[in-house]
Parts: sequence; C-alpha cells; structure tokens
Amino acid sequence: MKKIFTSCLICVMLCASLCFSASGANISGDAEKSAEVLKELNLFRGTDKGFELERQMTRAEAAAMLVRFLGAEEKAMSGSFSHPFTDVPAWAEGYVGWLYRSGLTKGVSKTLYGSQQSVTAWQYATFITRALRDEEEIPRELATPAEIEKIDKESTFLRADAAIMSIRALGCQYTKNENYRPLADVCIERGMFTAQKFGEAAGEFYGSTYMIDNENRIVRRVLGIEVAKTADTGYFVFDTIDPIASDGTKYDPFVYKQDGETVTIYTMNPETLKTSELVRRKGIKGHFNYKNLFKLGETHFIFETLADKDKNTVLAVSNGEVREVLSFVNGGETPWYPYADENVMVDADSALIMTDKKYFRVTENGYAEIGSPNLSLLAYIDGEIIAKRINESSVDILLLDAKTGEEKVSYNVPDDIERGQYGEGYRDLDRQYEKYYYGEAGLYYHDGKTLVQVTGRPVNGFVPEDDGSFVILTHKPGKRYSGMVYFGGNEIMRIRTDGDEEYLTKEDMPFSIDGVFKKDGKVHFTTATGVGMMNFDVFTYRIEDSGKLTVTDFNAGRPEVMNGFSWDNPDAYKAGYIEAEQKRIEELGY
Repeated sequence: MKKIFTSCLICVMLCASLCFSASGANISGDAEKSAEVLKELNLFRGTDKGFELERQMTRAEAAAMLVRFLGAEEKAMSGSFSHPFTDVPAWAEGYVGWLYRSGLTKGVSKTLYGSQQSVTAWQYATFITRALRDEEEIPRELATPAEIEKIDKESTFLRADAAIMSIRALGCQYTKNENYRPLADVCIERGMFTAQKFGEAAGEFYGSTYMIDNENRIVRRVLGIEVAKTADTGYFVFDTIDPIASDGTKYDPFVYKQDGETVTIYTMNPETLKTSELVRRKGIKGHFNYKNLFKLGETHFIFETLADKDKNTVLAVSNGEVREVLSFVNGGETPWYPYADENVMVDADSALIMTDKKYFRVTENGYAEIGSPNLSLLAYIDGEIIAKRINESSVDILLLDAKTGEEKVSYNVPDDIERGQYGEGYRDLDRQYEKYYYGEAGLYYHDGKTLVQVTGRPVNGFVPEDDGSFVILTHKPGKRYSGMVYFGGNEIMRIRTDGDEEYLTKEDMPFSIDGVFKKDGKVHFTTATGVGMMNFDVFTYRIEDSGKLTVTDFNAGRPEVMNGFSWDNPDAYKAGYIEAEQKRIEELGY
C-alpha cells in the first residue's frame, strides 16, 4: 500500500509540474499565486523564463516536480540511478533515474521516456486521486467532470491548470490507510516542508482559523493543520475573528485577556500571532462578549455586550481612546445584535447599522439616524439599500439611497390576513436567491439600475426562464400553506415579461405545494407531508403541456416502514405509491 501511494503521488506531481498558467488557465483559480505557493513549498520551480504557465508541461518536468513532492530531490540528485531511456535531458537524469529505479515510472517504450510529451487533465486528475484515495472517482474539489471534459476536448491542459489542481490537491482529504486529513498534512509528516513553512506560504491562499488551546494560547490553523502558536498564555478570541465587511476587506483578528475587572483588547498579526494592545476596558463584571465589527480609517468599531448592565454597545476605538457610539438595552425598545450582511453593511467611508426600529449611518467621527422606523435591511448594493418597512396593515418594499435615506422606489403590499399577537402575518420578504428577493410580499430583483417588482403576488418558489419570464409558486390572498422549511403554495403560474399571467396548474388546488423547479424543459413541483421527527414523504409531479399532472417520483421520509420496502432493492417500494398517487389526482381531475 505504501508503495502504491508513493507511485501514485509521483504521477500526480509529474502531472502537476506539467501544467501551470496565469491568465490562460482553464480551471478556475489563481494560477500565478498557486505557482508561487508551490514554489515556496519547494514543490515547483520555474525555468530561466519564469513559471511559463501558458504552456504545457513535459514528462521530464513532471518527473522533477514529483520527486520534489515526495521529498526525494536530494537523494535523486546525489545518487547515480541509471535508466534505459535515450531521450532524457541531462538536467532530468537524476529525477527520471530515481523514479525508474524506485519502480514509480515507466517509459513510453523500452528506450524512450517521452520526455517532451505532455499529460491530459484526466490523467493528471487520476494520478492525484490515486495518491489521495483508494477509489478511482475524482474528487469534485480537485476538478469537476465538466472542467476535465472541456480541457481534454480542447487539448489545452496547461501548466496553469496543473498549478491550480496541485494546490487543490494539498487541500483534498487523504483517506488511505484509515486516515482522514488534508494531503498537506501527509506532506508535512513526510518531511517535505514544515507546518510553519506551510502556514507562511499557504496561509493567505487557504485562509486561517484561530482557536484557544487548553492553556489559553492562540493557535493558528491552515486546512486544520496547526501552523503557529503563541508562547504567551491567557488569551481569548473574539466571538468572530473576521470583522463584518461587505466589501470583503480583511482586518487583523482581535483577541483579549481578562485580569479581574479589566479586559485588555489586542489586535493580532494573523500570520505571526504577535499581539498589539488596542484598548483597556475597566469595570467589566459578570458575563461579557466582544465582536469586531468594522474599521473606518484608523478607527476600529467593536460590539460590546455587558450582561450585568443588560446593554449592547458599539464602541469606536482610536489611539487607545474609546467612544460609545450607539447603545442598545437588550430588554428595551431597540434590542440589537449584529449579523454580517444582514443588519450591518460597510462601504468605503461609512457603515450602515439597522435595528428593528431605526437605521443609522456611522462614520469615523460619529453617526446620524437616517430613514423612518420599522425598517429591516435586506441588501446593500452599490450605495443603495433594499429594505422592507412594516406598516400598520401593509409592508413597503423599498430602494433607498444609503447615505441620505431617500426613497428611490417603493412598492406597497397590503396585508392579506389578520396579524397575530406578535405582529406576524404581514406580507414578508424573507428569502433570497442570487439577485432575487421573494416571499409572501412578492418577487423582486435589482437590475443594476433600480429595484424591479416581478409580481406582488405571494411567491414561495420560482424559476427564472431564458426569455425573461418567471414560473412562480403562489396562492390566493388570505391563506398560508406550509412547506418543509418555508411557506408553500397551491398554484403555479407563469408571469411573462409584459406582465401577463398564465396558470400552469388549476387554480386553488386542494393540496400544498412545497417547491417548484424545471427539468428537461418541463415544470415540476413537489409536495411534502410530515411523518414525524422532521421526516417528510415527498412526491414529485411533472406539469404536462396539456396541464395534466404526472407523478414522477416518491421519496418516503421513513422508507423502511413503507409497504414493499426491501434493503436489497430500496427503491422498489416507490412504484406502488406513485401509481396510487397518480390514480388519486386523476380522480380529482388533475
């Protein structure tokens, strides 16, 4: 098994060396950065012309990379490993000889190694897969079937693609010999590079996580591998390491120490774990919590929770001084807790904070209350806010100017049922899919210029079509239909680009529809019936062009208790239930 692993890994790396590219990569990813990381780990070297990422890699180059990947370069180049091949360049003699004598590679014939031949994407992915796992199926994290098919069809597997695939491989799970850990961890164990070096080279590429060990040291991990640890003890990490920033900006992590009633907050270098004191908070009693919100200019904004005062506060910290910007009493009129990209949004010079009653624009020097009460933030798009405002008997769906609060677009949707004790029952907009926002208050999207309402009808599922029309799951006003997770409906209709509506099912059908989708050009929908313990019996139906419904599938929430179920043929039971359901809906006239 050990020999098989080594052989496969070598093949993998041979292929990896064969293919690196910057701008010409076919596989999604940053080939230049991938190559730089691999170079730092001594797994890849360029030529006198650089990385040459735009060309394919030769088998000779692949051999060199594989030997390095296995940590055998010094041995290969210091020994004399003969081989029978006549086409190996002098610089590759040691690499090819070591692989050949180790039984890890063969030539394309008895006397030719095929030094100048290239490798296909499928071959490369297969080599890596064999190095990672016993099964042959290529992990999707490594390369999707579509990526491989496209590259091999066009014969364009470049060094760029190999670089990206090699980086992906280091992060893939190695499962041989009852292991389950990243391939990078195996490489560290084999002495190919140290954990510290891996963190330095690949930390930014893969991202880091931080935790506290049993002695309250800060531990940094990359791909779950411990790459650094502080010598100093007594630290705690903030609730969230990454501050909220909708623009994707990353700031240094925050940590803190507690000494009696004094809490000292530090910023921390994310790579070296070196800490720098930011501020001290005194008189901290009982339970407390801190969250790094955002940074504007040189001012850090921190969210502080103090249980003994039943208060949440936004603090502005600059040059060791603290200002309380906004304060919220948990049991008061405006309780508030921050959530990334939900009620806190950040742009270049300000941040938006939305409570359930008020809306604030925060700058480095202060804040201003903007807009009307009862606003809920849905999205922040290029200086504009999509929000909902709950009125006494309706809800407004709004497009606002983020800086002024000016209403650019407003759609009013009246309530359709009486509100409950806690105000529920208004036509909500609470679901999002890509650029679309939908729910009982309708379906909307931002077209890059303004907020567009597709329909004010309840929308509990939808499918955008190629011609700009939409298929929606809806229902008549005054009703609510349950689904597995969200509300459902009992009607499916098409809304065309000119606003015309077409029912695809009969109106007001007597059963609840859970979801709608398209497959093979046809509209399908599902129904779900709870059978206990969050298990659901789910039927799937196809809407024919005539409007007739055809039952196409059934999945029981607890198949083992269904009539006709057999562990030898676990799908056999379905046919009887599909047939019975088809008969039932036909008797109902569907």
